[in-house]
Amino acid sequence: LKETPHDPDAVVEVGQFYQERKQFPRAAQVWEGGIRTLESGQADLRSVGPRQDRNQARQRYLGRFYRQLAFCYAQLGRGANARTAIAKATQAEAVLVRGKGRH
Repeated sequence: LKETPHDPDAVVEVGQFYQERKQFPRAAQVWEGGIRTLESGQADLRSVGPRQDRNQARQRYLGRFYRQLAFCYAQLGRGANARTAIAKATQAEAVLVRGKGRH
């Protein structure tokens, strides 16, 4: 992750690594960083394909990262934060269903 901080796949690997070891505070930090990178537009999605595909990939990653973050928050006893993260995941995924990620 230090070598490729803007690569969403690196975020997935590191976040899952910490979650599998029940290191939920560290995992949450990884997911939060991945979300910030995606939301700021700094994520490296060039390998995905055309711009419209990158927009869809961004929304898929956001949904996944928010769901993982919600899980970590739940494990840490942060129910309100978990509910907020799930709502944001649902919102990101709804964009894909409505097709707004295809502009």
